Amino acid sequence: MLELVREAQRDPGALKTLLVADELFVLYTDGLAGRNVATFVKEQIYEEIRTAEFEDCPQRIGGFFAWPDLDAAREFQELWRPGCYIHTCEIEGGWEEFDFNLVMRQRAFQPIEEHLQEVRVTAQRYWSGEEASPSLREILTNGKVTITGVLK
Repeated sequence: MLELVREAQRDPGALKTLLVADELFVLYTDGLAGRNVATFVKEQIYEEIRTAEFEDCPQRIGGFFAWPDLDAAREFQELWRPGCYIHTCEIEGGWEEFDFNLVMRQRAFQPIEEHLQEVRVTAQRYWSGEEASPSLREILTNGKVTITGVLK
């Protein structure tokens, strides 16, 4: 199964599922494939802020995403990945918790300079561990993930 995950890292279309790590509920990131330019730019800004100010935090791009409980995993699945499966798995390596809703909460239809500044401020809040209201906590890991089972 781990080889399937590695294959998915090379071909993002190969695995579009939710994963569960011990008692964490994990989504394999499909990278930026099939996403729009705004998502790509936003993730690049998050990575720029992370490397400059929070270098000990795990990367979002190429990392695995987790949720602290099944309800949060199902909420993410319903909103962002309908039809995906949830898998049980084990994680080796560290992880940190952040608020996914901060990533998704930039205003639309504003001048590009204002939007990019808002993304930068939100990225700093995200990496600092702040929470939005309502919050959808996600866990990031760049550790080794091994799939051990499947839930629907």
